[in-house]
Order: sequence, then C-alpha cells, then structure tokens
Amino acid sequence: MSRPSFPFAAVVGQEQLKLALLLNAVDPSVGGVLMRGEKGSGKSTLARSLARLLGSRAPFVELPVGSSVERLVGTLEVAGADQEVRFEPGVLAAVHGGVLYVDQINRLPDHLVDVLLDVAGSGINQLEGRGIVHSHPSRFVLIGSMNPDDGELRPQLFDRIGLSVDVRAPTDPAERAEVVTRRMAFDADQARFLASWSAADEELAMKLGDARPASLPPELVRMVANLCVRMGAEGLRGDLTVCRAAAALAGWERRRVAGVDDVRRVAPLALAHRCRRSPFEAPGIDQDELDRAVREGAASVPPPVEPPAPPPAKPKRAMEPSAAAAPAPVEPAVPVLSSKPRPAARGQAAASLFVLAVDASSSAGAERRMEAAKGAVVGLLSDAYQRHHLIALVTFRGFAAEVILRPTSSVEVARARLTRLPTGGKTPLAEGIAAALRIATLPGRAQTHRPLLVLVSDGRATHANDGSDPLAAAMGAAGLVRAKGVAAVVLDPGNGTNRHAAPRQLVEAMGGRYELLAEVSARELEQAVRQAATVLDGSP
Repeated sequence: MSRPSFPFAAVVGQEQLKLALLLNAVDPSVGGVLMRGEKGSGKSTLARSLARLLGSRAPFVELPVGSSVERLVGTLEVAGADQEVRFEPGVLAAVHGGVLYVDQINRLPDHLVDVLLDVAGSGINQLEGRGIVHSHPSRFVLIGSMNPDDGELRPQLFDRIGLSVDVRAPTDPAERAEVVTRRMAFDADQARFLASWSAADEELAMKLGDARPASLPPELVRMVANLCVRMGAEGLRGDLTVCRAAAALAGWERRRVAGVDDVRRVAPLALAHRCRRSPFEAPGIDQDELDRAVREGAASVPPPVEPPAPPPAKPKRAMEPSAAAAPAPVEPAVPVLSSKPRPAARGQAAASLFVLAVDASSSAGAERRMEAAKGAVVGLLSDAYQRHHLIALVTFRGFAAEVILRPTSSVEVARARLTRLPTGGKTPLAEGIAAALRIATLPGRAQTHRPLLVLVSDGRATHANDGSDPLAAAMGAAGLVRAKGVAAVVLDPGNGTNRHAAPRQLVEAMGGRYELLAEVSARELEQAVRQAATVLDGSP
C-alpha cells in the first residue's frame, strides 16, 4: 500500500520549485525539472505532492539509478509458431499520465538520461528491433534531483533538461519552525492533516485540470531569441524552453496570451544551467544582467491583448421536468421532482463542468456501472475540447469517495486515469455527493464553467462517516447541492425495475431531475448526461 503524500499546498516556501513543477504539469514538453540541493531540503516531498495534484490515479514512479534500458523502455519479443509480437511494458508505460522521479540523476548512466529526455520531450516511447516498431504514449512530468557535491551532469545533458532550480532549506527561523510544525502534524495524524489541506490542494488540482499553454506573439518569440543570445545560451533549446515555459505560465494564470513578464519570471529557471561560460563554472545566472536584457527587449513587444471572451450564455434554466426524460409511469409517483426554478446569475460562461458521481459499492451491477461510467466519460470527452467543457469523475464505496478524474477535456488523460475502477464495500452516498459538490463549487470555477452534478445511484445508502443514519446524511448532502444552486440529475441504474422512493427523495432534496436508465451502458449513460445538458442550457 502506497504511503500518503504530503499536500502540495502545505509545503512551506520553495516557490520557485513549486512554479517549475506546475509549469511542467501544464505542459510536460517544457522538458522536466532538475532539483539541485542538499539532502533534507524537501525535493522528494514536492515531487510526490505533484503526483497527488494530478489525481489519485496519476502514477508516481521512482527510477532506481541501477535500472537497465529494458526496464525503462520495455521489451519486444517474437514468440510462438505464429511469430506473435509481444510487448512487455517498462517504466515509461507505467508512468504515463503521472510523475517520473529520478533521485541522484547525476549518477544515472548518460544513455538512460538521453532516453528519458527524448521521451519526456516527445510524449512517445518507441521501440525498434528485429524489423519491428512499436510505440505507445508516455506523457509524464520528469523530475530529477541531485546533490551537486556528488558531481554534476555533463553539459550536454544539462542543456536537455527543461528547468533547473537550486533547492535550499530555509534560513529564516520562523519559516523553519513552520516546516517542522507541519511535518510533525502530518506524522501525528495523517488523515486529519490531509483533510485540513484538501480544499487548497483541490483548488490547485482543478486549476491544473483546465490549464492550457497560452499563445506566443511573434514579437515575444523574437525577444526571447535576443535574450538567449545576450545571456550566452548555446543552441536553441534555451529559446524553446523559455517560450514553452512562458506559455505554460500564462495558461496556468488563466491568460490566453503570454507576455514579457512571463518571460522574465521563467527565464532564470530555463537559462541558469545553460549559460555557463566553462564546464568548471557552477550553474547560475547574473540576475541584474537578465533584468537589463528583459527591460531592453520589452520595448519591442506590444502589451499582450487577450482575445475577446466568449459571449455570455443566456440565463441558466433550472432542471425542469422533461417528458422525454421521464420514465414510464409504473407507479402513481411523480417521475421528476423539482423545486421552483432557480434563476442563474447573468453572464455565466457557456462551457459546462460535468461532475459524475458513481456508486462503486458492492450493490448489484457495480462492475457494469463502472464500465458504463468509463465509456460515458470517454464519449463525453470526444467533443469536450471544442466546446470547452470539462468532465470529472468521482466514485464512492466502502467508507469514502475518491476523485478518479479531476476536471479535464483530454481523452488521453481520462484513459490513463480510468484503467481500473475498483468496486465493493458499503455505500457512503453522502460522501460521494459531498465530494462531487466540492469539485463543482471550487472558487473561481463559476466564472468559467457551469456545473452539473450527475449522480449515478439507486439512492440507497449504507454508511455515513459521522455515524448518523446513512440516508439522512445523504439527504443532508443533497440539500447542500440545492443550497449552493448547483444543477443536478440523478440517474437511477435500476434497469427498469427500481420502484424505491430513495432516488426521488434525493432529487427533491437537490431540486434537480430524475431519470431511470433503460439499461446500464456507456451509450445510455452518455445520452442521459447530454440530455441533462440540453435542459441545462438548451444545447447538447
């Protein structure tokens, strides 16, 4: 069982290192992060914490210094009478969608570092042998750490690593005391400490989920080229890295066009290890010289002009009854229960955030529900990028809810996260609703995406973490959905046979919409969500 990682938001100080890691998470083609510093300065803690931000399913893989090429890239074998080609995956397959951490990277053989940097830059691992070519996606954040006292990387490898940060333990006594205090609190009660920082980490994770690199004006690219020449960066990798990192920084800060200030902030990270005058000179950069060069270059770059925002959507309608969505009247009950329409605030964004919360407990049909959920998520993502929609997936089972997929518009990210969805245990329905609501209502999200909470459940609850009646706890969580004005729909996987009142009670508490699924399949679930979106804003 993997140990819990320290929350990223709880790490004290190390702002430059945090920024470098986040920029690589926004765009792994930045080329990775090299952390240079003495032991005990928090390097591995932040590396693990970044993987936690990428999602509970994002792998964190450590590559031992003594690894072989085969262990890293995998192997191709031709076996059997039919000469079938078999691919045995290696580390680069296992780390897809996550973080690859190499401690003491300066002791790793040069040819392995070359392979790592090639794949980190391209996002593809390709094997060739016996006339056979096999490739697979391998997008990950590469993080290497080293103690300079143990020797440096050779200059050619230094140049191929995207960003470099000198990591030192804080010298301010108050800051050191805060580091120790938080670490002791984490070690004493990990569950409580993680819970106290969960909202801050979730906010960072949500921001990462929809961050995209910004565009680069031609004048800014020319400024970067002049800057790299003036600072003595050989080759073109420095230019590329500064441009990619500046675009990632602007995207991280939710700007669509990068500017001079972005270049100024990332240039020290991208150029410090590329501007050595001799192999015996320690990595570093003259900050005053860099500032002068940036100021002089800024005169040729016009201020960035953000593209006009998309026109505001028409006011959101409440989730109203729909004849097409109503199940057959098998009993004298109202198929859709809703409160009075809740007018939405004017000027809300047209894009939507669909948060699916799916029951993964040991109730009948759990495996089928998980397969349907995976297929529906991939189907919804097929056009999410063009429409700027985001999809998130929460499952609940046993004693807790788990955020399987943080908000994203990437099919590739979803496939990497949804490889296996475990089932079984009790039904903590209240925790599932609460987790989905937290994702739907994180600060800043309401201005960019309208949330729709989609609960896939038969409404039965068998566990509540606070020890109260499980159904009462679920009804309380459902009431919070209504109180926060989040549109909701309950999709009942009863396969046409469910006549229990529980899901309809949840709908009434949420002030949302109810639908009894005709069958539990990816196609049916996807269509139900799209229908709910139609009711939400009048467009599929």
